[in-house]
Amino acid sequence: MMSQSSTKWSFWNAILFLCGVIVLIGVSTFLAILLLQHFRDPTQLWAAISTVFTLFGALLALAAAVALVSLAVSYLSLNGKLQQAQVYLAQARLHLDEYNQLSHQKNEIERKVHDLLRLYDGLSEQPHVSEVNHIKSLIKQVLTSEAADFEARLLARAVQQDWQAKQAFNAASTQENETAWQQAAQQWQQAGVLWQMVLAAVPEFLQLGQQKHFLATQLNQALALKNAAAFNGTDRQPEFYRRLHDLYLPLLLTEKSKDGELNQMIHYAAHQSGIQAYQEGEVLWQQGSQNLAEVRQKWFYAQQYFQKALEMNENNVESAYQWGNLLEREARLVAQSDSQKLPEARQLWLAAREKYRMALDVDEQRTEAAFNWGNTLTDEATALVQTSTEHLAEARILWQSAREKFAQALDITPEFDAAAHNAGMTFNKEADAVLQINQNADEARSLWKQAGEHFQAALEINKNRFETANSWGLVLAKEADLLVQLDEANVGEAQRLWQLAEQRFHRALEIEPNLQAAAANWRTILYHEISVLGDDNAAKRDLLLVAREKVAALALVSPQHEQSVLVQELADFIQKKINELENVNVLQPPVAQFRPVTSAD
Repeated sequence: MMSQSSTKWSFWNAILFLCGVIVLIGVSTFLAILLLQHFRDPTQLWAAISTVFTLFGALLALAAAVALVSLAVSYLSLNGKLQQAQVYLAQARLHLDEYNQLSHQKNEIERKVHDLLRLYDGLSEQPHVSEVNHIKSLIKQVLTSEAADFEARLLARAVQQDWQAKQAFNAASTQENETAWQQAAQQWQQAGVLWQMVLAAVPEFLQLGQQKHFLATQLNQALALKNAAAFNGTDRQPEFYRRLHDLYLPLLLTEKSKDGELNQMIHYAAHQSGIQAYQEGEVLWQQGSQNLAEVRQKWFYAQQYFQKALEMNENNVESAYQWGNLLEREARLVAQSDSQKLPEARQLWLAAREKYRMALDVDEQRTEAAFNWGNTLTDEATALVQTSTEHLAEARILWQSAREKFAQALDITPEFDAAAHNAGMTFNKEADAVLQINQNADEARSLWKQAGEHFQAALEINKNRFETANSWGLVLAKEADLLVQLDEANVGEAQRLWQLAEQRFHRALEIEPNLQAAAANWRTILYHEISVLGDDNAAKRDLLLVAREKVAALALVSPQHEQSVLVQELADFIQKKINELENVNVLQPPVAQFRPVTSAD
């Protein structure tokens, strides 16, 4: 500013000097004309002119001197400014060099940060040592560089902590103890805090990649907490569910994007949240909650989560399958709570079957979906006949449809014995309903025989399924009881069926010595067998002796069988009956001799 003012001042001085000269010449000429008119005498005229021009010359010389001095001052000032400008220019060049150097260093740091993120994002589950060392080297370079700004250091620190969390998680997977999983959860929590800080610091166009890292820390922390809770038994407590919900919440609030990996993480969080809410409701019910509305509220949230999971990945079989399981469970509870709510329960069963259909549309080999589809049909049919006998025809259609689904499950997985067992149970339930409502004994027997065939098929697949052995014995016993009720002439066939039933109950107790149902059923048919023998005590005794041998053989199967209270009680029952028979023909000892009663007085 000072240089510009000085330059302007010198310029205007020169202009003023020229103007002054011109004015001086003009005034001199004007005076000369006046003198010529006033002085006629040449001598006087010359003297006057000389005086005037001498005066003007002096003034002109003075003005010239002033101008020269002004020009000299201006020159000296400009020369000083020029030298100062040269100094400034040199300093500017120095600063420019420093700036270029810093800019280069910063670009180098940005490149290293970019390489760090690229390498870390592309890291495999089991990376090579050289890859890990390269990443660690880049982290160290960024953290120790003076050119690194806050954002660069923060990113490097976040990657470093994320890697440490992964190492802790892998270590916990091998150690399998609560402490290791707790430490892994803490490491992931710290990584999550750093990635959250990164999201607040980096520009918006860079946030997607960092958001994925942050959301991944939430998922991994939740998984570590679940594993830790499984060790200490807190995985069914409300506080545990709340912690998981807080971790899944950022993902649940994230909308679907074009990034497939991000959508997959959202899907996982939504699916796990659905499973969690499903379990919460189940825990409430198992703990004796009488508030079905509270349980159903939990399951309502679970359905919302499963829906979001399917929105993220419509081809996900597991979410559709678990949603169907939830609806099937809810339908059973609603039907059991109030017979008036059967229409609502039927809508839930229908919705459950729709979810199983979705699962099978995606994966036609999903055995459990076909199996549980059959269970919904069975449950609905059973609920119908329990509500009203008028629904028998519709219930029988549902039982038949259920058997078709169980057959489909067996077609997919021939070794799936539970499907054959449940098909047998549909015949058993249908036989009971037909006998009770239609009084059709022949059809009931036919259905029981078909039930037995399916139980036999199930045991051929899995000979250790004690529930199937017990159920087979039960339908044989029921058919035998029916034959005796119809006609006493059927006792021979009934005895044959009872003997077959005993074999099934014996087999069930061989597999599971603490199966109360099998022991109780065996005891019941012994009662029935004894009752039809009338006064034939010898036949009764032979029957009981054979049963005693079978029970005694059970005690020799294993130490668990020997210590079984049920097996011992069954043996005691048989022995008691044998003793009763043996005492029938034995004279009893006489009563004790009467003695007079004496008072204390």
